[in-house]
Amino acid sequence: MVNEVRAGSPAAGAGLRPGDFLFTINNEPVDTPQALARVLRGVSGQRDILVKTGRGGVVFYAVL
Repeated sequence: MVNEVRAGSPAAGAGLRPGDFLFTINNEPVDTPQALARVLRGVSGQRDILVKTGRGGVVFYAVL
């Protein structure tokens, strides 16, 4: 779950909000804190990162 979105960040620009659920980043599951850390290390410095997220029962994709 997204805890914080910094103003002016790529996540804010893509419309992510605190409370959103994260399912995948670049099609890699992020279902545990360890998986999230591993995937984030792998995309560090990259552009056009595909995030599958959800809010209020609606699943959507964002590109960061």
